[in-house]
Amino acid sequence: MKQFKSFFFKTLLASLVFTQFTTACVMVKKEPEVEKKEFVNLESFHIVGYSLRTSYEDEKHANDIEKLWNHLEENFDAQLFHSRANDKIYVVTYNFTEINGTESFDVLLGYKVDNPSSSLKSKFISVKIPSSRYYKQLVKGTSEGSVVKAWEQIFKTDINRSYKYDFEAYSFNKDFEMENVEIFVSVFVKDQ
Repeated sequence: MKQFKSFFFKTLLASLVFTQFTTACVMVKKEPEVEKKEFVNLESFHIVGYSLRTSYEDEKHANDIEKLWNHLEENFDAQLFHSRANDKIYVVTYNFTEINGTESFDVLLGYKVDNPSSSLKSKFISVKIPSSRYYKQLVKGTSEGSVVKAWEQIFKTDINRSYKYDFEAYSFNKDFEMENVEIFVSVFVKDQ
């Protein structure tokens, strides 16, 4: 149990380090190292973790996502940790709505699981990412600033977003440092 808590703590510590590094990266305005951009078809899968509703108003989403990372760390759950299908941590945005020009959405932070058990579903939020077509952008870099810049690039593209489920998959190296982030943006099937 201590090993898993240690792994989990180091993973979250790495995320806090790159969060603090964001300001420096944005000030430099360095473009993220984008490895690959492509359209992919994905089969459905489940993400289980903690969720909340947020918006882009006054950068509320940034504070809320940080709260989710902290909540995941403070409420370590061995059952969820052992149920994960891989070592990635996922941030999923879904249930997009816009009212009076303010876009709101749900954010889920958690792990991919092969089959969420009823006991997992009773303790956590479970979201099924549907089989669909996604625009995928692989970002290499060690800061959240890289991810922010990648999203800025995505917003400038002419892809036809469906605003269903977008998600980021964070990969870490053996030293628990962020290695890369895969960004998946849901698109209408006709996009290529």
